[in-house]
Amino acid sequence: MVAQKLPTPLHRAVLAAATFLVCSSLVLLTGCGPQGDRKLTVLDPPVRDESEALSLERVDRIDGLLTFDWISEDEVLSKAAEAPQGSFVIRHLQSGIAQPTNLQAKATADVSYDQKHLFLLDDLSASMVTLETDQILPLAIGDDHVSWIIREAHGAWVDNQTYLLPIVRGKNEYGVAFVKTDGTVTPLSLLNAEQPILKAFAKQDHLYLLDAEQKLWIVEKTNLAARVLREQVADFALSPDGDTLAIAARTAADEISLFFSSPLGEETGTLVAKGRVLQQLSWSPDRQRLAFTAFSLGQGMSGLFVIDAKTGSTLPLSTHSNLESPIIWSPTGRQLFVSESDRYSEDGSAHTTIFRLTSQ
Repeated sequence: MVAQKLPTPLHRAVLAAATFLVCSSLVLLTGCGPQGDRKLTVLDPPVRDESEALSLERVDRIDGLLTFDWISEDEVLSKAAEAPQGSFVIRHLQSGIAQPTNLQAKATADVSYDQKHLFLLDDLSASMVTLETDQILPLAIGDDHVSWIIREAHGAWVDNQTYLLPIVRGKNEYGVAFVKTDGTVTPLSLLNAEQPILKAFAKQDHLYLLDAEQKLWIVEKTNLAARVLREQVADFALSPDGDTLAIAARTAADEISLFFSSPLGEETGTLVAKGRVLQQLSWSPDRQRLAFTAFSLGQGMSGLFVIDAKTGSTLPLSTHSNLESPIIWSPTGRQLFVSESDRYSEDGSAHTTIFRLTSQ
């Protein structure tokens, strides 16, 4: 039987984490020159090399469209904002044509790296989809494998055949599940998991898990040995090659610091930037750049930024801070989008903003 809501302890923990992320009012450390000369302060950037300079080529805003992921460099998986119970469409960016699909829209949709499969997640359901055939394999919820799914949590593709999903088993037994494209589910209970897992990522022989108490754990797949890499973590992102771990963590009162460190946390890491809120960390597919959002009430420095992981240089893309919406890179890393909806509006208004980058 599928329950209608999260257990009370879990619900309180999730709300506490959400409150921490949103209510840590933000001020970035910035250079406050003329309006067009504002820059994020970069601290101790990595050694500079011959990396090409990055610039913003164009920005396109599509109103009335809620977008979930890239199907190709010119196609995105979307749905019309005014039809919350409608179907997904594939929007062709160049032509503007929206191709209908047979898939009912869900709250979350995550396309595999090879664009062949789709993992769907809603409040009470999850399923694996083969895009070529539209085959849908529902995930059994409420059995011994998966008792609950955490709507607020973020999973990730491990490879083209496996999706990593935070789950709850039994009575508040927190863990993750490996979901194969053939529908096979392998749950993994974590010995030290006393809080819901809000973000999960797997690479090579390790799992990276951020729990509701803002503890970032690293877990060995072979023996499930777990240790805390860092506490008071607002967000993290592991580069696609698994070599660099980006961590946004609280380092002082009203201060979040962005670090680049080794994937095993064996070193303190390179301090890249500081501010009162830094989150929505997202690596480009080539791992050369990291996108993130920042928000500042005091110094007027808010928005979306891209930082070069090698040079430490930053490129501001927007002055609007998307604190709740993920930043999604295109397969080539030449574009990224942010899609936002107004949950309080009567018409379910939404828009998608696409940023196209160019190297000089």
